[in-house]
Amino acid sequence: MSIAPTFLDRVLRPLVRLAIARGVLFPDLAQCLRRLYVEAAVARGQGRVTDSRISVLTGLQRREIARLR
Repeated sequence: MSIAPTFLDRVLRPLVRLAIARGVLFPDLAQCLRRLYVEAAVARGQGRVTDSRISVLTGLQRREIARLR
């Protein structure tokens, strides 16, 4: 499922402005988003939640998921 870029722009623009104002660098923000994606996928999971299942839900590589968990 693809979300229209305009929706993401509208939602993320204030976050990006705040991050820049607070001196948060992009790599730090990206790392935080990866962690939040994994947390959300684990919370959404039903039954056994494997790294492979989280990978499918988030688009992150299993190696990255294992590192974040």
